[in-house]
This record gives sequence, structure tokens and C-alpha cells, in this order.
Amino acid sequence: MKLLDDSGFLKEKGKLVLQDDDNLYAFIKDALPRLAEMGDVLYSADVKHLFSTKTPKIKSSIRSLGGNLLEIDVDFEGIDRKTAGEILRSIKEKKKYFKLKNGSFLSLEDEKIKNLAGVLEDVPKEDIKQNAVSISKYRVMGFLGKNRGRVSPPLEHMETFEKVIDDIVNSRSLEINPPSSLVGILREYQVTGFKWLKILADHGLGGVLADDMGLGKTLQTIAFLLSAKESGARPRTSLIVTPSTLIYNWENEIARFAPQLETTVISGTVAERRKMIKKLDEYDVAITSYPLLRNDVDLYSSHSFYCVVLDEAQHIKNFESLNARSVKKVNSHARFALTGTPMENSPAELWSIFDFIMPGYLYSYKKFNENYQKPILNGDNGALQELRKLISPFVLAGSGRYAAIRGYSSKTTGAPAGKWSFWKNCWKGW
Repeated sequence: MKLLDDSGFLKEKGKLVLQDDDNLYAFIKDALPRLAEMGDVLYSADVKHLFSTKTPKIKSSIRSLGGNLLEIDVDFEGIDRKTAGEILRSIKEKKKYFKLKNGSFLSLEDEKIKNLAGVLEDVPKEDIKQNAVSISKYRVMGFLGKNRGRVSPPLEHMETFEKVIDDIVNSRSLEINPPSSLVGILREYQVTGFKWLKILADHGLGGVLADDMGLGKTLQTIAFLLSAKESGARPRTSLIVTPSTLIYNWENEIARFAPQLETTVISGTVAERRKMIKKLDEYDVAITSYPLLRNDVDLYSSHSFYCVVLDEAQHIKNFESLNARSVKKVNSHARFALTGTPMENSPAELWSIFDFIMPGYLYSYKKFNENYQKPILNGDNGALQELRKLISPFVLAGSGRYAAIRGYSSKTTGAPAGKWSFWKNCWKGW
């Protein structure tokens, strides 16, 4: 009687009645087996189908919709497409069960289904149409990156994305040759950086090359752009955005190390720049400055680049700045940020750069602030470790190693508690 009382049964006219679906599901799943241990449980034929919970069997397929958008079809055995969409929305909302029209329950507490909920976490409800889900490739990568080594991919074919992360992390050991004209010029760690850039771009991803000044971020990028030309990458043109003072430095370095690259500098009057932008498809590389891009961003709207590279990317660390808003409007297959200081004062600066290279990978700013920034600044080491694991494949620091971040306390730096800096020492956890 105590078990029935704890299960939520109420006395009504001499009977024990259970009405709430949550209570009914819990009774069938947890209390009924315990009753069966106490004695025989008898029930009428018209409720027999209720007295069991099943875990839906899942089959899935993934296809590209172009850009960074994927469509995932999820089929549940014996379930029609419309109901499948309702089940997916319940999974997204992390519900414990789904009640079918006949009154029986599907259990949504299986580990694989919980992992699927993690993939769907940021997907708007309207992007779930029947059994098909439109989702950013970056969100899939984010889930797998955060849970790498801890959980199995929840859907079929996701192993492909897991392998991409493995290739990124192990890029140093992969057989990828730099352009022959730069063999002997690139140092070993610069070859590693070149491989890393190429693997990311081949998969339509982005990254932060965070070498200190003097370690050759420019040369590694030029090697990557030359390799893209030699492999016939499409679209043909890549865009480099840099501080005004470095525009011609980039032009000179390209002429020095990769004269094969047809290069143009977009500068001059508005009329001159407009004319140059119309002819972008004639070049392998276009170079412009942050201020000019802010003024010309609407002129770039009809163009799609193979790659956009931001030099001194700390210029977009304030996600509300015009610089940040402008560069994020430019269309491209891959995006890279070059900077020695991706984060100096707060995790929000890192979020802004990732919002450029892979929009949505670190969630919306609101969610990032709740899940990572606030906890980390309050000393939550678990949140810090999770963020570290999430970003590590996509940040390459000095000497071609995957970088980590850590907070510095006032005891070690004299800085106020919560002060942040980028850790340029190499993290060997990968």
C-alpha cells in the first residue's frame, strides 16, 4: 500500500486511481516490477498494452544541404513520420517518455536517446519537420568534440564526423604534402600548421591559428592558399582581412613566397573598390582592411569565397563591434582567425572569434555565458575543462600544438580574481 501511495494513487469511491501521465509512466516502469516481486499482478485485456515501456529502435541517415547545414532523417521502427517528429521534439526537450495514441509509452531514457537530445539541444522546434531535422554541421561537431572518448555517436554515420575530429587532432602525422615550391622553406611546425589548416578547410570548418608573432602565421596561411589553388579548390577566391597597416605586407609576402597566386589589394576610393570587388572571381586572393570591409560589406554579399582569413583577429573580440558584425556577413567555405591573443580578458572574446569561424559551435552567446563564461569566472573547473575539450581541436598554438586555456588566479599573477589570459604553453592532453 505504501508503494501504491508513493506512486501517486488517490482514493476515489473505494478505488485507487492513477491519472497523471508522469505518475503512470513511473508506475509502469518502476513500481509495477516491484509489485510483481511481491505477488501475481493481474490486469484486464484492454489495458495489457499499457503495461510495458519500449525503447524506440532508431535508424538514421545524414545528408548535406549545402554550406554548413545538414539534414538528419530519423526513423523509429513502426512509427509514422508525423509521430516521429513529435518524438524528436520530446527528445529535444529531454522528456522521459513519449505517449503514443493508443496510450502506451515509449521510454526516452536510453543512453543513446539522451545523447541524441544533446545533438538536438540548440535546434529550433520549427527545424524539426516530421522525421527530418535541419542542423548545423558545427553543432554535430561540437557535441562530438565535447563528448569525445566518453559517449558513442547517437546516430548512424556520425562516425564520419568523429573521424574528422581525429584527423584534425592527428594532422601532424597525416601524409599531406605542402606545395613543392615551399618544401625546405617551411619549418616542421609550420608544416603541421599547414596540414591543420588544410584538413579543416577540406571539411568546411574553421580554426584559430594562435602562434606568437614571428612564428610564421602568414607563411603557413600562404602555403595553405597556394595548396588550395594547386588542388583546384572552389570557389577560387579567398579573402584576407587585416589591419590597414598590414595590407601591403601581405601582398609582399605572397609575392615573395607564392607568386603563382593572382592577388589583388582592395583599396582606394569607393568607386575603385566597387570596381575591384566586381572582378574578384579573376583572383586567387583578395586583401582588404577591417575599416574598408565595414564600408564595403554589402558589396561582398553576392560573392562566396573559398576561405576568409582574419589577420590580427583580436579586432573582432568584441562581438558587438562593427568589425565583428561585418566579417560575419561574408560568405565562405572555410574561415580562419590568426591571432596571438584570442582571449585576454574574458571568455566572451573567444566566443566572438568562434562565432566567426564556426557560428553556433559554442552555442548562442546567452547559452555560452550561462554554461561556460559565468561558471568559469566563478572558479568552476569542470566548465573550464569542458570548454577546453570543446575548443582544443580548433585552436593551434605555437610549435604546432593544440592549445588550451586556463584561468590565472590573483596568487600567481597579481591580477584580480577571474582575470583570463591565453595559455600559449602547449597543452598535451590531446
